Amino acid sequence: MMRTYRVPQTDLTISRIAYGCADLGWERGADGAARCPSKEPLAADSVERAARVVAAAHESGVNIFDLAKSYGSGKSEQAFAEVLKRSPGLRDEIVIQTKCSSGRPGPLSGALDFRREQTIEGIS
Repeated sequence: MMRTYRVPQTDLTISRIAYGCADLGWERGADGAARCPSKEPLAADSVERAARVVAAAHESGVNIFDLAKSYGSGKSEQAFAEVLKRSPGLRDEIVIQTKCSSGRPGPLSGALDFRREQTIEGIS
């Protein structure tokens, strides 16, 4: 049985282990090795793999999933969204955590951007 933790001052109870979704949406070569996602649309096999991985984690008691805009150039979030669309009720059983910043464009490229507008854009 998965141990859980009650987040103080909230009604959230989360698993002690989170699933880091950084590898969801990555393409797989013939050898099974992960490949950096291309600019092509999300591959169906990436969604199928994401569905299997998320289901296995959830069935094992994991209820917190870590995502970020930068994971797989956005393909991770796309794959996870497709899993949620295919799994009615799952969203009510899990917690999604993400990051609130991303790199700045232009001359400060790579610098963290904690401006309010960037945070709102990042979680919208």
